[in-house]
Amino acid sequence: MQSEKTFQTDYRKWITFNKVLGEYKHLFDLYNVLEQLSSKGLYQLTKTEEEGETKYLIEQEGFEEALLIQSETERKLCLEYLKEHYLPKENIEGWYQEKVETEDRSQNLSYQEHDPTFVPKRDIESVKVHPKERRYLKIKTFISVLFYIVVAVGVVIAALENPNPVMIVANIIGVLLYIGIIAFAQRFLHGLFIGMMKGNAVRLNKSQYPEIYDIVEKQSEEIGLKEAPEVYVAYGPLNAFVTKFSRKKYLVLYSEVLETANAGNYDIMKFVIGHELAHIKRNHLGKAWLFPSLFIPILSLAYSRACEYTCDRYGAHFSEQGAFEGILALTAGPHIYAKISLKSFIRDAASQGGFFVWFTEKFSTHPHLVNRVLALKSYTKMGL
Repeated sequence: MQSEKTFQTDYRKWITFNKVLGEYKHLFDLYNVLEQLSSKGLYQLTKTEEEGETKYLIEQEGFEEALLIQSETERKLCLEYLKEHYLPKENIEGWYQEKVETEDRSQNLSYQEHDPTFVPKRDIESVKVHPKERRYLKIKTFISVLFYIVVAVGVVIAALENPNPVMIVANIIGVLLYIGIIAFAQRFLHGLFIGMMKGNAVRLNKSQYPEIYDIVEKQSEEIGLKEAPEVYVAYGPLNAFVTKFSRKKYLVLYSEVLETANAGNYDIMKFVIGHELAHIKRNHLGKAWLFPSLFIPILSLAYSRACEYTCDRYGAHFSEQGAFEGILALTAGPHIYAKISLKSFIRDAASQGGFFVWFTEKFSTHPHLVNRVLALKSYTKMGL
C-alpha cells in the first residue's frame, strides 16, 4: 500500500485532531465512505488485501495524514465510534437532510434579520390593511349601492306607468322569487361542497394533530375571532382556504402544508394559518350584498388580489420568516424551497416585468408570487 502521506492507525486520534470533521457535511461523507466503501467528497478510499485481511486507506484532501484501518472489524468499530460520539445513532440520513435544510434556511433568515431597515411587528393591531383593499371595497360598495338605487327607481317608474296593484305585487314577487331561487341554488351547491369536504378530510382537534390545532386556537384568539374555525386536513398541494356555511367557519389545510412542519419547523404553518384567519377577520367571506359589482370582473379580481396582500401581512405578523418561506414554497415546492436564495429571488423578481406579466395578473384572483414577495419585503421594511 503506497502513499505520499503518513498513516494514522488510531481512528480515534485521526478523527479527534481532524478539524475538517467539525463540519457536519464532511463528517457525513466520512461515515458514508466507511459504510458504502466508496470514495466521496474530500475522501478517497483504497481497499487492499494483505495476508487474508482487508485493509482500508482513507486519504483526505488537504490533510497530511491518512487513516489506515487494518481490518473489517476495525472498520465497523470506527462506524460505531462515529455514531456514538459525532452522529445520531439512528436515521443519520434524516439528520443530515435536516442539517442541510437548516443551513439553507439560515441564509434567508440572516438576510431578513440583518436588514438594517427590518422592523418586526409585535402587536396584531399594528398590522395595516393594504390600501388597495379599502380603495377597491369603496368602489365595489358604490357600484352595488348604485345598482340597488337604479333597480328601486326602475320599480317605482314601472309602478307609476302601470299603477295596477296586482301587476306591481306580481312583479315584486317575481323579482324576490328569482333572487330566492338563485340564493337557494348557491347555498345548496355550497352545502354539497362542505359535505364533500367533511367526508374526505380529517378534522383536527385537541386529540388529532394537537400541535397544529393549538396554533389555530392561539392565532384565532390573537387575531380577534370570537371562535376558532373548524380545521380539516385534506390531501393536496401546498395550499389552504377558508369558507363558511351558515354561521360556521371552516379552515382547510392541504397535506403538503403539514409536511412543512414534519421536521419541527412551524414557520410556514403559522404564516399559512394566519393568512387564512385574516380572511375571516377581514370579513372577506361575508360580502354577498356586493354581488352587483361582480358584473365588473376586473374590479372584483383587483379587490381579491388586494385582500391577499392584506392577509399576507397578517400571516407575516405570526411568522415573517414563514411568510417569505411560504411564498418560496408555493413557487418551488415544499421540498426544495429551502434551496432557493431569498435575496436572489427578490432581486430577480424586481426585474421580471413586462406587459404580459402585468396583463396576466389582471385576470387572477391572486397576485403573482413575485409581487407578493416584493410587497412583503416593502411592508416589513417600511410598513407600507
